[in-house]
Amino acid sequence: MTVMKLFSSFVLLTSFFLYAGEIDSLLVRGRHLFYSSVEEPAQIETAIAVFQDIAKRQPALAGRAMTYIGSLKALQGKFAFWPHTKWKLANQGLAVMDSGLSMNPDDIESLFVHSSTCYFLPFFF
Repeated sequence: MTVMKLFSSFVLLTSFFLYAGEIDSLLVRGRHLFYSSVEEPAQIETAIAVFQDIAKRQPALAGRAMTYIGSLKALQGKFAFWPHTKWKLANQGLAVMDSGLSMNPDDIESLFVHSSTCYFLPFFF
């Protein structure tokens, strides 16, 4: 009976670390897509999907993921053609970023993404 408990504990711990590694690799992929989206607008939707997946799989990172998603939505405004579409997307992105940051206001990565995005917005925002 003790061997069975040890084996089940080993399986649980192994699966936990594999899952944590999977989340880490998703974060790395999401960050890479996020930074490449600044120059390649085709990457934005894929990056949003990765961060939505992270938020779903790891609730502790949902605030960070939402901050990235908001920044990506605001970035969509950069590539929009019509000024009113730019305005709408930027405002939507800011709202999503704010809600993500409010979920975890002490997360340094969320603070960096939020502040960097706000810094590069046009002056009238």
